[in-house]
Amino acid sequence: MKGAGLEGMDVREIQLKEDEAVFKAKAFLSLVYVVKGKGSLTYDERRIDFTEGKLFIIPQQETYRFESENAILTTIQCPMEFIDKIMMEADRIESCENLYKLRYISNNYHARAGCVFRNKDDEKFAGTLIVQIAREFRSKTEDYLIIRNCISILLNLIARNIIKSETSDLQENRKAFSI
Repeated sequence: MKGAGLEGMDVREIQLKEDEAVFKAKAFLSLVYVVKGKGSLTYDERRIDFTEGKLFIIPQQETYRFESENAILTTIQCPMEFIDKIMMEADRIESCENLYKLRYISNNYHARAGCVFRNKDDEKFAGTLIVQIAREFRSKTEDYLIIRNCISILLNLIARNIIKSETSDLQENRKAFSI
């Protein structure tokens, strides 16, 4: 569906049964959520195992290969125009400034250690949001505001977890840089 207000956003469900899916991110921000099952993903000659409930950010123009005997994945691709609308709305309602870290996230973050979430409650909440985004998208709703708000909250959760993760990494390695 390429409805009014969704600016080319795309949501798909991929079922893997003793199969693999090659995913090349074309959009500014691409996410892959593991709805069900387990398996592995490969990128840059690295292999990472995945399980149900994990979320991966796929950098633009990168190719990832997901393999599984029985998994369901939801992919969300958001072009820059869609993200710009979310950021403009965030400015208007003075929402969380973590959205401004989105450019950093999409340009610099890879699934280095797997899922982006370090907080289990945030991971569960993100799963609920992703299932709702997919449901709204499939229903071809004209009320795209729900999708945009869910994406906005999801991006804030991602940013918060990445920032916490990188901050704790800095704290752990602080002594190595002290004189």
